[in-house]
Amino acid sequence: IGMDPFHLNALTQAVYRCVGDEPDIGKAFAPKGDKARASALGAFEVPFWDLQGQITGRPVHDLLGGAVRSHVGYSAYLFYKFAKHHSDPGYPSDNWGEAITPEQLVEQARRMVDEYGFGSIKLKAGVFEPELEVEGLRALRAAFPKHPLRIDPNGGWSVETTRRLMPALSEPGLLEYLEDPVSTLEEMGEVAKFASMPLATNMVTIAFGHLPLTIALNAVQVILSDHHYWGGLRATQQLAAIGRVFGLGISMHSNSHMGISLAAM
Repeated sequence: IGMDPFHLNALTQAVYRCVGDEPDIGKAFAPKGDKARASALGAFEVPFWDLQGQITGRPVHDLLGGAVRSHVGYSAYLFYKFAKHHSDPGYPSDNWGEAITPEQLVEQARRMVDEYGFGSIKLKAGVFEPELEVEGLRALRAAFPKHPLRIDPNGGWSVETTRRLMPALSEPGLLEYLEDPVSTLEEMGEVAKFASMPLATNMVTIAFGHLPLTIALNAVQVILSDHHYWGGLRATQQLAAIGRVFGLGISMHSNSHMGISLAAM
């Protein structure tokens, strides 16, 4: 209360005094990460930017340095799903129907691309036997030869499973990147030793304190960020700069769908 919305460093100091065990904003980030503190900062920092915009009559992108593009690409996001809630016969069905087989995945993707113009496609995996999910990727590649494809097992595979699948995943032109095949940063480092494509994450590198080990292990080549978890909009710009220094791709994670946070992302 009473804080100047332009004083984002004072806001950071206030948050650091209230959340976490290190109030000095100049100290190195904790290797274990600081999600609670960064999330608290982001929850106030974004409204502070909005207040600055209202005071100055300028869009927030002007306050952040100005827009660098007029359009941002989005990826279609495919999920395996039943036609209706299988454990509740009275639960209403949706109009997307079942998506279990590779052919049904293609139809789900076709509708998304036709209706919304998505230029790339991501498959949420870790549901069926991995070989079946690879067949889904192959069907998508045949149906959408020019769309970049991604697959996200959500940490559901082991290092050895990923190694077994790597020849199939390495088929020319199949994948743009492989997201979170395994569940820890160290395991991602092991996969990176034999992976033929970039590895992406929103699970193992989710804070600035995770970056030194990530880079030392070469564990991740694409970070999928959430500004509301990393500390806000300035933090996202800082992450982008670090990505340029170390050759890391930076994109946005798919989170908080249809909310104000997605719009901000």
